[in-house]
Order: sequence, then structure tokens, then C-alpha cells
Amino acid sequence: MTRLDWIKARINDANMDYKLVQDIFYEDYCEKFGTIELKSFNDTVKRAYNTMVKQNKNDVDEDFDIEQNIKLEKNLQKKADLTTYYRRNSRNNYRALNEVESICEELINRLDTVKFDIPKINIVKEKKEKKTALLCLSDLHAGTLINAESEDLCYDYNILSRRLKKYVTKAIETMKKNDVTDVWVVGLGDWVSSSRRIDEILGQVSSTTNSLLIVVTIVEQILVELANNFEHIYYTSIVGNESRVSAQGQYSEIGWHSMELMNNWDFLQYTILKHILNDKIKNLNFVDSDSPLKSLIRIPIDDEETYNVCIAHGHAIKQLRDKAEEVYTNSYTEDGEKVDICVIGHYHRPSVYSSGKLIVTGTPMRNNVYCNSTIGTKGHSFQNLILINNDGSYWSCPIKLDNISDFKEGYKIQKELDLFTYNESKVDKVNINITYN
Repeated sequence: MTRLDWIKARINDANMDYKLVQDIFYEDYCEKFGTIELKSFNDTVKRAYNTMVKQNKNDVDEDFDIEQNIKLEKNLQKKADLTTYYRRNSRNNYRALNEVESICEELINRLDTVKFDIPKINIVKEKKEKKTALLCLSDLHAGTLINAESEDLCYDYNILSRRLKKYVTKAIETMKKNDVTDVWVVGLGDWVSSSRRIDEILGQVSSTTNSLLIVVTIVEQILVELANNFEHIYYTSIVGNESRVSAQGQYSEIGWHSMELMNNWDFLQYTILKHILNDKIKNLNFVDSDSPLKSLIRIPIDDEETYNVCIAHGHAIKQLRDKAEEVYTNSYTEDGEKVDICVIGHYHRPSVYSSGKLIVTGTPMRNNVYCNSTIGTKGHSFQNLILINNDGSYWSCPIKLDNISDFKEGYKIQKELDLFTYNESKVDKVNINITYN
């Protein structure tokens, strides 16, 4: 078969849609006949098409039925349109699949270099009345780099590690003073900063994978430290809107489809930690969320009653106001379950709304362009500790993390991971020089 005959056969297969041939058969042509420029290929296809049209006109019979031909052409065009749609959709899905495969390959390679040393845990068993606390980890945004003259305003992995060390140290002190026995570590999403465009993602697979594994190693150290200080540790996590993996096809934005929700760096961190630590630490329990976007934590406060905490990232709440939490809690209350409080992140500042039923947590990151210009927040870095009392009351304790001069060392970050790890699309390129009174 000659090159021209091959092209004519493809045009015929495409129901005379030569543009469809130009769109999808270039690589097949080059593979079969050798590489040529795309423009030359497109010109050849157009010439072949014109030849076929001219030939068809010469072959028209005098008794040609125009009406019947119109119906036929309509049906052919409909089939061509459907073919174009399905091929385009398939291309997008294949690109998304390639993207996720690249990430998984890089993740497997990086995991081989990460060392998870799990020390022996000395489980604390004291005869105390059971009391629970929630240690919230929200909006860590690992991979974001903020350059500033003041250390308080900077943000990188070292700052993240030291601020979390301060947070956990202060939280442990507070929990011990209040005789806490059980600690729920609650991941509220947006732990890793990720790119949006496919070229950014594929170009930064190593960078974002390193960010994920740095967060995983830090949280692993936090869980071990808590397990050495309290009787029972529970870990659960939901996903945020920032840390999505896929940027192509039908999985390009956070939605409710299970595939979309699991295509998320936040989902990966929970899965990796569970794989590494499950059954390794006797007093650490992994609690899978009801769904990737939200979950209801049921905390026993006596033999018959539970204290129910709804957790979510918070991006579905468009305005912080009274009853805003109902976008997350209604599905539970409609099924007859009570929800005592709802805890969210996303807004980067600790606050309480809806007569105390909605608790908004902070972020260890301080100012950045997104906070200042998009959601209108600026100020300080916080993470939230929430103490649950057996009488049904709670105490939300935001722990301020700006000043870490007393915490020269944070959680250990392996040197193999702290290379080429920053998401360049998240770098604030203008140095910040802000003075707070």
C-alpha cells in the first residue's frame, strides 16, 4: 500500500473527516512510513481528501437521490462527531493515566531510599478517667517556598518541621496537664502543594513525590512521639482541594467521584503511613474515613454515648457564617446521627463559628500570595489542639507557631529527600519584608 492509499483509507475510515485524520494519525503515519514534519503530513492529507471529493463528484449518477444522500450524510456526520468525542476523551484519560503512572513509578523509586526507623514504644498505662484530644494537622502545604528577610515569614521544609515540632511539644504539655489518655491525629488536607498543568506535573514528579515523602516521614515521627506519651493514638485523614494528583481529563478538579477523590496526594500520605505503621505500633490505630472528603469521628465518652466530630477540609463552604457546617453535616443528621462539632481547615486562620459548632483550624505557613489576595487572610501560623471533655464540652486551643527560635531542630528530614523538592509554581519570587508591631 502506497502512502497516499494509506491516507485515503484512513480518511475513508473517518467518514471523510480529514481533520480527524490530521489530528490522530500523524504518529501512526510516522511509525509506518518514517518521520515527516507535521505540516507536510497535514498538507498531504488535505490533498488526498480533495482528490477523493473530486473523484466522488465525477462518479455521481444522473439518478442520484439528493434527499437520500442528505440523510446518509447526516448519519455519517453524527457518527464522525461521536468518534471525535470518544477519541478526544480517550486521549485525555490516557494522559491522566500516564501522569499517575509516572507518579507511582517515582514514588516506588523514592520509597526505596527512605528509611523508617520505628523504635520500641513504651505504652503509657495509667489508671485515669478516659479523656480525648484532637491534634489537627491542616494545610501544611509542603513544597511551598516563601523567601523573606525575617525567619518568621519564611517557609520551607525546615521551617515546617520546626513549627510542627513546636506544635506537638506544646500540645503534649497541654494534654498531659489535662490528663488526656487518647489522642486523635486528624489530617485535614492540603498537605502537599501541587501543580495544575500536565507539563508542570510531569516535570515535577520528583519534586512533589519528595514533598509527599518528607511529610510522611515527619508525621511518622509525630505518631511515634505521641504513642510514647499516651495510651491510645488514632489516626484518620481526609483530602483537601490543593493536593490533587491529576490535572487532565475528567479528573482535573476535586469532585465526588471516588476516582477523583483518591487521585490526591493527601490520600496517598494516609495510605503510605498505614502501610508502614499498621500493626507495628500496638497503641496506634488507623481509622479509615467515611469518604475521602469528610468523615465522622465517633468518640466514646461513656458506655452508651459518643461525642461525634465531623471533619472536612472546608473548601465546600463558600462563606464562614452560622450553620455553614451543614454542607458537611446534613448527610449525617438526616440519617439520624448527631454531630456535636465540625472541624475544617482551608481558611488558614483559627476561628469558631455557628455558636461553637464550627471550628476552623490554622496553617503552619504564614503569609503567602494566595492567603493575602484570594481568601483575604494574613497574620500568623497556627495549628489547633481540641480537648474533648466527658460532659460534652470542648476547648479549642490554637497553638501559635511563628517564633521557633527555641526549636533549632525540628523533625528529622532525610537528606536524600531534601533535594529539588520545591514546587516552583508556588515560589513567592518577591522577597517579603514586613514588620509587625
